[in-house]
Amino acid sequence: MMSDKDVVRVDEAPFDERIPIEQLKGPAKKWFKKKYKDKNNTYKKIVNTNTGNTIEISGKGIAHTISRADNIDVIYSMDVLPEMIERMEYAGHFPPNTPKDGKPVPTNFLGVEKYHTQVQVRGKLYTAEFVIKMERMGKQEIGKVGKVRLYHYNHTFTKGPSERTA
Repeated sequence: MMSDKDVVRVDEAPFDERIPIEQLKGPAKKWFKKKYKDKNNTYKKIVNTNTGNTIEISGKGIAHTISRADNIDVIYSMDVLPEMIERMEYAGHFPPNTPKDGKPVPTNFLGVEKYHTQVQVRGKLYTAEFVIKMERMGKQEIGKVGKVRLYHYNHTFTKGPSERTA
């Protein structure tokens, strides 16, 4: 169970709160993709303190999260994505699902790991669930202990909000 000190906070909206969610999605994708790249134009890698796993932020993960967001606070939470990745708790490994179109599962796709953390966005407490992709790249198996996992899918809010004072 996470303690109150483990809750990641977004106290101020990183964008103008008057902008409707659908109008915000495009600019937010561009802004966060730029924010999470370093001077060499590669995405940041964050070590999760609970597992020691390294998780790399990806442009696809940013775009997927923002595109699927139906709550503007999910977009605002992207402002503290590294802190959420650092503090999230491991919730399990899940093998690949058989694709709905009947095609075989790509041999490089090993499954996903799920994590969760608490995030407070402008006074509202949420449980954020993360889906992290694990894949084989050449001879390197991404997702095995000591290898990089990809923030390639998304995070969503599975619980909340509940009003809370900090």
